[in-house]
Amino acid sequence: MVIGIDLLKWLIVLATISYRVNSASAICEFSVSDRNKLYNFSLASPQPKYPHGVLSEDGFYKVAVNETVLWFQLCDGMVFNHDPPTCVDCWDCGGPSRCGMDCSALVAQNVEGYPLCTTIGHASSININIIDEKNPLKGVIVKMSSVKPNCSLTVSVICDVKGVQGPHLLDKTGACDYATVLRHPSGCAEVVEIHGKGWSWFSTFILIVLCLFGAYLLAGTVYRYFQGVRGIHVIPNLEFWTSLPQRTQSLFASLVRKFRGPSQEKKRRREKEKTLPFAIGRTEEGCDVFSGRWVYDESRPLYDESDCPYIQPQLTCIEHGRPETDYQHWRWQPHGCDLPSLSAGHHLGCRTAELTWSRSIDWGGEPGRNCYNETRMIEDPNYWGSDSRKSVMQVIGEVFSKSKFPITFLNITQLSSYRRDAHTSIYKKQWSPLTPEQLANPVSYADCVHWCLPGLQDTWNELLFAKLFYP
Repeated sequence: MVIGIDLLKWLIVLATISYRVNSASAICEFSVSDRNKLYNFSLASPQPKYPHGVLSEDGFYKVAVNETVLWFQLCDGMVFNHDPPTCVDCWDCGGPSRCGMDCSALVAQNVEGYPLCTTIGHASSININIIDEKNPLKGVIVKMSSVKPNCSLTVSVICDVKGVQGPHLLDKTGACDYATVLRHPSGCAEVVEIHGKGWSWFSTFILIVLCLFGAYLLAGTVYRYFQGVRGIHVIPNLEFWTSLPQRTQSLFASLVRKFRGPSQEKKRRREKEKTLPFAIGRTEEGCDVFSGRWVYDESRPLYDESDCPYIQPQLTCIEHGRPETDYQHWRWQPHGCDLPSLSAGHHLGCRTAELTWSRSIDWGGEPGRNCYNETRMIEDPNYWGSDSRKSVMQVIGEVFSKSKFPITFLNITQLSSYRRDAHTSIYKKQWSPLTPEQLANPVSYADCVHWCLPGLQDTWNELLFAKLFYP
């Protein structure tokens, strides 16, 4: 803990040094540390009675002593009129009585025999410091300097919570150097304790544990990376991480991808695109078409069951008595992107594995039941069927991603597992007569392997189309 406090002090010192650098952009903010305390000065910060901070109502302060008139704007470093103005007909500059107020940082000078209002402009150098090293609460000193002419103004902003007083005095400290005093609440510092008294033993313990855990993950990941391990397997103790919820795994996977860097993935994508001359477009960067949700779409289905002569009789659910058609209106919507429209001009052929959910317990249903009488899809985004193994899918994905050839697979398991409503169930052609026992118990012969058409398998075709023509 002592090391942490010392490090914090050094950071504060470095920040203070950076504030002490002559910079007009940082003039209104200043911090200094002293004896485990941090003193923050914010001269321009609005206050209840002083909405302009240290600025006056019109933005400028005026001080006049011994026929010397000085206008200055503290936070912007505007200094002008070191000498009494003698301008003639300077109406555009506010009139002969106050040359400069409306012309920003002006002095009256004789140019080729004519009295004109000329510009000093912003101070070229601004420095801020505390007035008393032994008492930082007293206030700050702001010194504004210019090169042409070589002049300076030093303003002591003394802390005064009662209100604004001055400036009344103007001391000439050099040929063109002046000093004045301003009392203002903005000169009062905000004090922050920086010692460790506010840290409890528990928070310190948690901080140490998190640091050690992060160091373990980083060291283990780097070691496995240089051992040739790539992808998600670069994470130490992968078996533990795969037992975590899916969203947590996705977060760690994205961190690993960032560790590997985008250049390798982009290079692999370019190489694959070269070997796909029939591609007509490309998927949006970072779009995973297999990660999404089902949305109800009134424009679906894209065709009628009776209009398609290629549907096998065991898939024509409406023809065989299915009373409702809601299962036909669902469309797969990837997260953050869209599936390309399937063109009728492209003829696709594919071979798919049959996905089987024969037990209702797989989706949280009653024991002893299956897909019979299921008319609603599973809406829980964290649902995962017991017959699906994430580890196998991860291995397949890693192997395919390292291939020099455009090998891929349609990861339709998760999106299909939500669709318990899309099975043919009992609404199909029965190839043999049903027994009285079967008729008495429809669960016994409900088909939970095949899917009704139109339906889920049309989405498989859309995904295949996207992978082929929009790699």
